[in-house]
Amino acid sequence: MADYRHIEVSRNGAVYVAKFLEHKILNDMVIEGIARELYDLAAKEDCKNILLNFSGVGFLSSSVLGKLITLNKRMKAKGGQLKLCELRPEIMELFTLTNLTKIFDIRGDETNGMLAFY
Repeated sequence: MADYRHIEVSRNGAVYVAKFLEHKILNDMVIEGIARELYDLAAKEDCKNILLNFSGVGFLSSSVLGKLITLNKRMKAKGGQLKLCELRPEIMELFTLTNLTKIFDIRGDETNGMLAFY
């Protein structure tokens, strides 16, 4: 796998799983770094499915949401899928309040996230 600073990427069959290494995603430089790494992952020719695992994330800036929307659009444009899993209640609330639960496929845990691709 490529060298990532803000995410840990593994592959499970046809799905790339990206886990965030940052507990607090609030700083603009960190947000830009994460976005760049996720966009690079999505640009891989063999990347059709990405599962974002938020299990280690305790705090999330609302500016991350725009990056995730862009990532979702990029994945759909190439015929791929983006799914999210393991959002803590306070982060899930952010997605609910912004109506992003209608845009993103959000699963409770990584196992269910993986199953959702098949």
